[in-house]
Amino acid sequence: MTPQVFEQSLFLSSFRDEPRSTLLRTVVGVLERSPAHLLREIILVDDDNDDASVGEELKAIGKVLVLRNDRREGLIRSRIRGTRAARGEVLVFLDSHCEVREGGGKEELTDDFFFETAKLMFIN
Repeated sequence: MTPQVFEQSLFLSSFRDEPRSTLLRTVVGVLERSPAHLLREIILVDDDNDDASVGEELKAIGKVLVLRNDRREGLIRSRIRGTRAARGEVLVFLDSHCEVREGGGKEELTDDFFFETAKLMFIN
């Protein structure tokens, strides 16, 4: 049986009171280490961060969509909100303070793909 190959993925992360530099490092890591043709977008859900300007600054980066909760919703509800806005074939859930390995799944983005720091959810 030949594994199904997915064309585009998106990375989804929620944050609250995460240092600006940490979020930027995660976003830049995804952008620099993921093959451009496989990366559709990065969705960040601001879970009512005390400093709303953090999300506003990150919106200026290409392929980044920032959603802001009006009140604290927590990790799961924030991820669900991001999932509803998603447009890619594969969702990769990341913590807001992680490092993406080189290649970002270039060769192994198939239905049996395993990403060390993320959980995958395949959308039909």
